[in-house]
Amino acid sequence: MDKNLDFLTKRLVDDAVAFITANGIPSNREGKDYTVVIGQKQYPFKLLVTEAAKIAGVNLTSNDFSSSDSNRKGFQELTFSVPTRPYRDWE
Repeated sequence: MDKNLDFLTKRLVDDAVAFITANGIPSNREGKDYTVVIGQKQYPFKLLVTEAAKIAGVNLTSNDFSSSDSNRKGFQELTFSVPTRPYRDWE
C-alpha cells in the first residue's frame, strides 16, 4: 500500500462506512472502477479511503492516491473485499 495510506485501520474504515451509510454516497463520488464490499453493500474505494482520512485527521484527497493493485491489496489485508465491477452494477 502507498505510504500515504499507512494510517488506514479496520476501525477507521468501519467508521467511514458508518458515516457513508448515514449520509449516502454523493453522486460525484460514486467511483468508476472499484468498490469495497462490506456486508451486502458496495462502497466506492476512494470515497472510503478519503472519509477514513478525514476521521483520522489526515489531509488526503482522492487525487493523492490511486486505486492501484498494491493499494487494493493493502485494503484487502484489512479484511475487506475489493472486486472490480462495471460502473452500472452498483446494486
